[in-house]
Amino acid sequence: PYTIRQQSGCGNALGNILFHFPNRYSFYLHDTPERRLFNRTYRALSHSCIRMDDPADLAEYLLRREHRKDTVTHAMIEHCHKKRERRQYNLAYQLPIHIRYYTCGVEQDVLCFYPDIYEKDARLMQAWLAYRSR
Repeated sequence: PYTIRQQSGCGNALGNILFHFPNRYSFYLHDTPERRLFNRTYRALSHSCIRMDDPADLAEYLLRREHRKDTVTHAMIEHCHKKRERRQYNLAYQLPIHIRYYTCGVEQDVLCFYPDIYEKDARLMQAWLAYRSR
């Protein structure tokens, strides 16, 4: 029966820009005031959200592809931040968002393994071994 929300603004953990999109996990993309976190090697610090390094670029792109006159610019975002103005843009055109989870990858022709922070590798391995043993 209760809803608790954090106010937008300078100290908000979500930063100045938030992208909501339909999904069953309540994922969203967001800005962050903690810019220093992008310098870390280990960056699994959000709670089912995805921090973006430069969300203004995505905001500009999304509004530009809709041929909107009210395009967002970095200067506009800074202005809204200082004035604490809130704006919401509902988009007419869909854009598929695919979120992938990888625990390995290739960097400079070398196979690298990463921490399995969501502990999905063991279940995936069991499913793969069961499939192979058929």
